Amino acid sequence: MKTLKFIIITVLFLSFPFFALSQPIEVMKPKKARTPCLSSREINLTQEQLKGIRIAQQEYLRDIRLLRIELLSKRMELREFLKNPQINTESLREKCNEITDLQSKLNIKTLEYLIKIRSIFTQEQLQKWCPEFEIPFFQEMMPHRMGPMHMGSPNE
Repeated sequence: MKTLKFIIITVLFLSFPFFALSQPIEVMKPKKARTPCLSSREINLTQEQLKGIRIAQQEYLRDIRLLRIELLSKRMELREFLKNPQINTESLREKCNEITDLQSKLNIKTLEYLIKIRSIFTQEQLQKWCPEFEIPFFQEMMPHRMGPMHMGSPNE
């Protein structure tokens, strides 16, 4: 028994340097100076810029209102289709395609809105601006900026 303990301790002791050296050594790199990432409300905007953003936002919200209602309706229809055993697979696919088309239209409207907003900023303001802060669901279009999406439990 003593021999077994001795062998185990010896193996661990001798293997320690190999484990320690097997980890990559991180070279200290100078950090780049980061500019803060801000929403348009946090950037110093002139009254004229604020007015332009307000007008663009009103137009955007007007344009997407019906799209969002229709998208919600199609999602509810798909939910009912999925629960109905009488609905065929092709109908499910068609409903899913309708939802995808609406999401695409919504994404295009969002991009058009952000392009309008971008044109209002100065070069310095653009460097500090984070478009994903303008529209909460814009983050869905830019998944690399977020962690994994939470799908929730089936009971939620």
